[in-house]
Amino acid sequence: MTIPEQQRERTAGWVLGGWLLLHQFLLGDSGMLSAVVILLICAGMMLRIFGIFPPSAAGWILLAAAVVVPVFVPEPTAAVFGSLGGLLGAVLLLRPLSPRRGLWILLCAVSVLASISLQEGGTVNTVFMIMDVAVLMFVAEQIHAPAEAEAAVRASVLRSLRLILPVAVIVTAAFWLFPAISSRTNVAFVRFWGSDLLTPGEASEVRLTRRIAFVATFPESSAVPSFSDLYWRGQVLEKNEGLRWAADPARINSRPASRRALPDPKWRYSQILGPDRALAALDLPVSVLAAREGKKATVLETGGFTYAVLGAGDVGLEISSAPTLPDDPLLPAVASGSLGVPENIRSDPRLRTLAPRLFASGTSLPARLESLGHFLAAGGYSYTLRPGKMNPGDVAWFLFQHRKGFCGHYAAAAANILRIGGIPARIVTGYRGGTWNPWLRTLTVRDSDAHAWVEAWDENARHWTRFDPTSFVAPELAALMEVERNPDRWPWFRCAATYAAAVITRAGAGLNSARSSLHAPWTVAALLALAGAAGVLWWRRRCRGSTSEIAALCLENLERQAALKNRSRRPGETPLAWLARLETMSPTDPEGFELKNFSESYGRLVYADSRPSAENAGALKHSSRRLIRIWKEPRPASR
Repeated sequence: MTIPEQQRERTAGWVLGGWLLLHQFLLGDSGMLSAVVILLICAGMMLRIFGIFPPSAAGWILLAAAVVVPVFVPEPTAAVFGSLGGLLGAVLLLRPLSPRRGLWILLCAVSVLASISLQEGGTVNTVFMIMDVAVLMFVAEQIHAPAEAEAAVRASVLRSLRLILPVAVIVTAAFWLFPAISSRTNVAFVRFWGSDLLTPGEASEVRLTRRIAFVATFPESSAVPSFSDLYWRGQVLEKNEGLRWAADPARINSRPASRRALPDPKWRYSQILGPDRALAALDLPVSVLAAREGKKATVLETGGFTYAVLGAGDVGLEISSAPTLPDDPLLPAVASGSLGVPENIRSDPRLRTLAPRLFASGTSLPARLESLGHFLAAGGYSYTLRPGKMNPGDVAWFLFQHRKGFCGHYAAAAANILRIGGIPARIVTGYRGGTWNPWLRTLTVRDSDAHAWVEAWDENARHWTRFDPTSFVAPELAALMEVERNPDRWPWFRCAATYAAAVITRAGAGLNSARSSLHAPWTVAALLALAGAAGVLWWRRRCRGSTSEIAALCLENLERQAALKNRSRRPGETPLAWLARLETMSPTDPEGFELKNFSESYGRLVYADSRPSAENAGALKHSSRRLIRIWKEPRPASR
């Protein structure tokens, strides 16, 4: 590969690497695999500066490892698809580029874009799609253009626009049409956004997504909650419309006159919430401290020992919780039990006879909840993510005829039965469970862990009691979630993958810690010194090479500019003969003078017996630059 070809290959590698890095950084998933892709792209771009290319076997090993990653990494299929596409592009960048390899790298960038559009909740700006098509068409134009048209970049861009503009119109129209079509479907995605509404009857189907809601990190000094304690309370809903429940604004203003002293916390953990996430904490939060960009953030108590963080942007939380049931007071509409039930539901004869049959007079609240649980377990109910659409008032139809639904349906039905039986009840939404990493002491909670359950008021104990009707309908779900919490029941490869994730996460945390210390003056000075040393090495490597290579580079640059001025070198014509012919065309003006200087310098560098000096190479470069500058200036018509 000649020097000019090496330069073009290096520049193309940097451009394509930067383009792929932009896709992976802005559009890629924030998981472990995506972090590996970003590091690999950066490493390949740095190695390209010094002309270092790892053996092809290294790339094959990485790709082979990537094939089995989806087996161990619990990520959405679409997210893994995008990360694997980025990984393939990063591996291709580790080798010298060819036109075909460059197109493959661009297609890898497009796969990252496509993975976002395939993920639930993923939004892709139309500009990104149009830019991808533009770059793809431009590179294809450059690859297939003839050699004499290589420098006509402006014409290539204009030709590509003929296809880019129609694509832009089609993509923009699709983004306008498809959301309108999908909004007419009755498909809901299971997640907890802190919404003050629970409307299970309005969704004919739900889809579980594996997007991470938050990661709770427990220090060594803190106990770790058992599986039965993993209820992350996020929102309290008390306004009842049957299968539709909402938060009551009166709850925020219902502070107790004298709350009992808060217990000592048992669990201390940290969370990082995204801008679109609501705070969900274990049981009874004793303290909640929030910080955003190094400054304290305001935490608002929304009632029922639930909280919200004011402001926008990512926020870090330090939470202390106690395994104690909340004791916030009853609202007037809930205190008398049946008053919080819509008339059409309370008057249904099947529900009116069900409550007295389940709740014997004089029994305690735990006994009544146990009776309700037995009724749900033996009633032929099933858990399904495709329950069909229902009206909010169809509680009796759901309980006695339909008999299938998900957690929101059973929580709403159970709360109505309790209220009809004179027991104050409400619904709590949040998360249930989490994936445990014993080496990092983290619990990863995902959108698919979103859950709804019931809290019933115990008049004797003067506190709320948790009741999860879904655990009676589908006990197998609780068994699966318990496995997530217990590493002793994991297969060996699951333990190995979790341990590997812990090692990589700790390494990433170390890098972040090092990056956070970059503000120190001595660190900045050291980085500048390293950057300067790398720049010097790069420049010396760029300038180093045989004089014949320098001469070939200057001659190729000169030929490229000459082709634009109808001074192309003829087939079979030697470089010196070509230069002599150009010199005869303009023997007296500066062009002829520089052509003579270039010809003499070129002859000394290429054909001289003695070893050429650096001064000869410098003279050749100077003459080349002067000639190119002369040819670029406006010239009168040729004689």
